[in-house]
Amino acid sequence: MKTLLFTLQFCVTIRISHLAYINNRKTSIEETKQSLHECPNYCICDKIRKEAVCTAYYKGFLLKDIPRDYTIISLTLFGEMDAIPNEILASLGGLKNLDLSRNSIQGMIIFNLKNPKLLNLLDLSSNDITFISSTAFDELQSLQDLSLSENKIEELSATLFQNLTKLKRLNLSFNRISGLSDGIFDQLKMLEELNLRNNQLHWIAGDIFQNLIRLKSINLSDNKLWTIPKQWLPLFGKLEHVSLFGNRLDCSCEITGFLEYLKTNRNTTANKELLTCSHPKSLKDTRILNLSNKDLKCDEPLIGDISASRVAIIGSEISLYCHTETHGAGYWVTSKGAKVASKYHIQYLLKLNITAIPEIDYKSSRSSELSYITVSENNTLTIKNFVNGLQGKYFCNFISENGNVTSSVVLESMTKLFEIQWMCVFFGVVCAGSVLLLSIFIGTIKMCAVHICKCDCAQPQLKKTHPKSQCDEATKPNSLIVSTENSDDEYSDADPLLRDANVADDRNSSHDGETATATSGVKTKLGKKIKKVRSQVILFRETVKDTSSQAASKVKAGVVMGVEQVKFGVMSMKEFCGAGEIAQTVSIMSVNTDVDSEKTSTHISKVTTF
Repeated sequence: MKTLLFTLQFCVTIRISHLAYINNRKTSIEETKQSLHECPNYCICDKIRKEAVCTAYYKGFLLKDIPRDYTIISLTLFGEMDAIPNEILASLGGLKNLDLSRNSIQGMIIFNLKNPKLLNLLDLSSNDITFISSTAFDELQSLQDLSLSENKIEELSATLFQNLTKLKRLNLSFNRISGLSDGIFDQLKMLEELNLRNNQLHWIAGDIFQNLIRLKSINLSDNKLWTIPKQWLPLFGKLEHVSLFGNRLDCSCEITGFLEYLKTNRNTTANKELLTCSHPKSLKDTRILNLSNKDLKCDEPLIGDISASRVAIIGSEISLYCHTETHGAGYWVTSKGAKVASKYHIQYLLKLNITAIPEIDYKSSRSSELSYITVSENNTLTIKNFVNGLQGKYFCNFISENGNVTSSVVLESMTKLFEIQWMCVFFGVVCAGSVLLLSIFIGTIKMCAVHICKCDCAQPQLKKTHPKSQCDEATKPNSLIVSTENSDDEYSDADPLLRDANVADDRNSSHDGETATATSGVKTKLGKKIKKVRSQVILFRETVKDTSSQAASKVKAGVVMGVEQVKFGVMSMKEFCGAGEIAQTVSIMSVNTDVDSEKTSTHISKVTTF
């Protein structure tokens, strides 16, 4: 048993020793391969100095691809990198040049370099940087070349470059820098080149470049500078290259010294022939080299255009413009007494002891919503979400070293409900007027169709009545009236008296010999009409005896209507015949008719009463 255990222990020991030997052998082989490994394709290696210069897409860069005994002294990472790759930089102890251009870096807080004091060059151009921490470059004390061009930087901290005492080249071109803080360049005593081209600089303090004793070149072109401080001129006279074209210079007495500098230092100023005046209007686009001191006047600012006072609606956005014909720094004083100005003029106003802020937040006691007051570059004041409490007088001011000017605008508040009420009234009046005009138009067309065009379609249509039995009509209310109207229509249509009279009139006018014939015809027809009436009276008299009072009233009305028809015919004939035998005959017939109608009326009255 002991022998068996000893044998197993011996075998295990031999196996472990063998495995240990194999592992040690593999490690030795890997180290040998690593030491003999060549640089990757994206690096250039110096085998003598054991240094590597690498340029790679940042996602394809791997530290394990670099030989262990090599030191990366220069690294370029490009692609869509949106932050500083501190996890990579922390492993690079010998890095001297770092190029992170052509990426999408948005902000920069700190560099986590293993040995930051060795870094000489830092290129962060062509990114989306908007913010840089004031301590981002504090450990880069050996930095000599810094490029922040082609970014979106608007502001720079006054202490951003305070530890870069060895910096020689600083490129801040093609950004959105609106102002330079006092003392921002005070520690850059080794600086030789400064590029501030294509920014939003309107004014720069005169003493900002005073410590740049080794400066050789400065580029301030394509900004919005409106004056060149006289403190710059001694420094510019010592420089090898000065570029100032593309600015909005105000050709006033403030640039008298600059005009003399241009004429005496033509060789150092680049594109000096492109320098033109932007103000005043009388000298706009005039070349500065063509001016003389007599052309440069010291005029006070003059407000040329300002918004009128108005009524502002609660909750709306209000814009008040105020422009000057000459140049000056503009600012507004709100109804609350606060001073607000464009961020481009704040530094210049501070120089003149005027403290203004670029934006005001106001909260009304009646509402939880905030209102914002800002001033644009051209001195237009904007109130977003106008609320109660902001109404009142607003003062527009322009100031320069030659003087100042002030004007005011009054804002009154109005609620949206008041506006809606007026809108409702307005639309109501419009709708009512439209209906009235439409009615007049339709009425006019209808009137023209009836009286001018004689259009049958526009004539009113009379309802046709259907004949009914005498009994039905007698038992219905108001049947007497309907029957009377129907009988009247029937007599009017059937009576040929007037028609014959008209025919007789025509014949009398053409043939006088036919008068006797017409007279006899009229007498005959009139006699028949009288007989017809009398027969109806007899018939109705018997009917009245057996009918109700309502039927009696109907009979009475019928008789009266018939008598009136005969009477109307007699009177018409009387007017037609005039004097003579036939006229006398008609008069006799008229008398008889009247007598008959009176008798008839008497009998009917008696029957009805009974």
